[in-house]
Amino acid sequence: MIKNIKEVCTTPETTALLRKLAADSIVLLKNERRHLPLSASQKTVVIGPNAKTAVYCGGGSSSLAAYRAISPLEAIQSRCSSQNVQYAIGAYSHKELPILGPQVRTSTGVEGIHREISDEIILTNTDMLLLDYRCPRLHSELWYADIEGYLTAERDGVYEIGVCVYGTARLFASQVQGTAFFGAGTREERGTFPVKENTIYHIKVEFGSAPLSKLSDEGVVSFGGGGVRIGGCMKVNPEEQIRAAVALAKDADQVIICTGLNGDWEGEGCDRTSMDLPGHLTTLITSVASSNPNTTLILQTGSPITMPWLSQIPCLIQAWYGGNECGNAIADVLFGSVNPSGKLPLTFPKRVEDNPAFLNYRSEGGRTLYGEGVYVGYRYYEISAVEVLFPFGFGLSYTSFAFTDLKVEAGDEELRVSLGVQNIGDVAGAEVVQLYISPQSPSIMRPKKELHGFTKVFLEPGASKDVEILARKKDATSFWDESRSMWKSEQADDFRVESASAL
Repeated sequence: MIKNIKEVCTTPETTALLRKLAADSIVLLKNERRHLPLSASQKTVVIGPNAKTAVYCGGGSSSLAAYRAISPLEAIQSRCSSQNVQYAIGAYSHKELPILGPQVRTSTGVEGIHREISDEIILTNTDMLLLDYRCPRLHSELWYADIEGYLTAERDGVYEIGVCVYGTARLFASQVQGTAFFGAGTREERGTFPVKENTIYHIKVEFGSAPLSKLSDEGVVSFGGGGVRIGGCMKVNPEEQIRAAVALAKDADQVIICTGLNGDWEGEGCDRTSMDLPGHLTTLITSVASSNPNTTLILQTGSPITMPWLSQIPCLIQAWYGGNECGNAIADVLFGSVNPSGKLPLTFPKRVEDNPAFLNYRSEGGRTLYGEGVYVGYRYYEISAVEVLFPFGFGLSYTSFAFTDLKVEAGDEELRVSLGVQNIGDVAGAEVVQLYISPQSPSIMRPKKELHGFTKVFLEPGASKDVEILARKKDATSFWDESRSMWKSEQADDFRVESASAL
């Protein structure tokens, strides 16, 4: 008999698959002095807001409640001796306060909060977007709920708590419209109260559903039930946090910084106002890297960021949001159980002004001009020749590969491209061979080169293999003819074929 989703999904086969998928997606961006992989026997300090929390998905529609999620810190501690791993958060990265649910207990001691309307529900997620929720015992869209839980303070200090709402909530002194719930909710309102270690505090929010909201929902997504988000964390001095992290890092054999963004910053309904890392994260990175040259930075983002600290960081890994097994996958790459083989699916520019959409993203009278034309993504960076941080298709390995004997056979309908790939390094690894095709004398303005195929090959040290990539000839040679409203193939043109491990 099936009892719950965790029982169904937590099988050895599913766990292994999720772990492999996450590890295969990780991109090694920098590895000076072949510092990676790390040794599990050395004294290790782990720093950063993405270390202790499993940041496994983005926000909005991409967010799901994981039945099991492994944080990087948890995975690193299981890989190394526990005495060899120390942790400091260093700096916060949240936009709204971290959700309160996992930090509190119900009156019966169960993790989560108790929501009582006329039925009783226990929830561990205190970010409640109610969509089309209807209370089963009430026949009205207007209803009230008491949401409460008990917080046990981990240490003496000041605790900061915040609420944003689509509807009404008792904690608010004023209601200012914000980005919560796709623009229908308020900004997060915050307050603080002193706490004593091991003392239990009763947290309660009196919530009223969406019809009670006095905010305009014109132009935003409106949901009948409304929503409420309750967050909280200890209030800290950012400078003191960074100093504490630096003090730990100085005495370590190796330092791992886990940072980046999260679902607060990346989701639909609102945009980031900057490509910079939020809060004090940039200061944290530069300070820690200055104190210990053996620093590896793990970035979890779904989009590019600026990297003013790049020259100070010898090792950089782009880990994205890796799902349930994100922590184990990161540890597998860090300590060499997996040789990274991921490639960037986008370009990382140096600054937001270099992005092709920078001059085109605003609208006038509700109309937006897509002035980039066909030069979107890597196509723009290729033709503009602007210097970037990391190009489309880039990704390093713990080994090296060589390409030989590129051959092209042009049939009537397809191009058959073959070449030899050899692992010329000393560890096993996988390489992604990318096929780019470039028109040499097009009749119209076209991208300098375009990706038309790729394949991945795994090789032991010293081994070689012939690989083949097929591309449809029409796809490679055609463009959209606006005057005739149809695709046109430039049959008489010459095209250059290139194979590469990055753009």
